[in-house]
Amino acid sequence: MKYYFKLLLATVVLSTGCVENKKVKIEEGPEIFTTLPAELDTFSSGSFVKINSVIGDNDGVHDVTLKINSSDSTIEYNDIFFDHIHEPLFNLDTSFTAFTKPGETSSFTVDILAVDMLGNSSSKSTSLIVVGDPTN
Repeated sequence: MKYYFKLLLATVVLSTGCVENKKVKIEEGPEIFTTLPAELDTFSSGSFVKINSVIGDNDGVHDVTLKINSSDSTIEYNDIFFDHIHEPLFNLDTSFTAFTKPGETSSFTVDILAVDMLGNSSSKSTSLIVVGDPTN
């Protein structure tokens, strides 16, 4: 009788796992690690701003959207969309030319939105400053 009880107990423990050690998977969006630009970097108008981020997710990265916004409403930047990546890691490596009016200072935000293969999303925003040449 003891043998059958131990066998039953072992089967239950193996099939359900120990409550203390059982991990619950929390669905989260991809992790975004941005190396460039650094928060509040300052650039001159007309400068190339390099954007470098690594986006990772154990379920696979599905798509990434890059949005660049400027406080100078006369300058508009198109969103860049990377779709059907389907890899656990994606290296976002691009650049843009930052412009502002002569003699003015504009704030920019670089927003990265990433979605994994399960539809979970996350985002990261970096702010930077662009200074226009006062002599132009």
